[in-house]
Amino acid sequence: MRTACCSRGSTKRKEILKKKMTGTKTITSRNYGKIPDKVIKHIEQSKFRAFSEVNKALLHAYWNIGKELGENAAYGKSVVEKLSVDLG
Repeated sequence: MRTACCSRGSTKRKEILKKKMTGTKTITSRNYGKIPDKVIKHIEQSKFRAFSEVNKALLHAYWNIGKELGENAAYGKSVVEKLSVDLG
């Protein structure tokens, strides 16, 4: 069962919401100035971290591929040629 203060359209609820909304700050050019630069900085840092992680994963993959090819070096050039055809 709802109480009077929590029912839809109650005056008390509207007053509470009005008080909360009047407490919000307005963005001015003075306090907004650094926000775009900070947002851009966060995006660039995230892109760099993602790029670094991808590079680490690729380096690991290439190292393992080289290791695999090195272990099968006895087969000579034919392994690389066959891989080239099979992998497209």
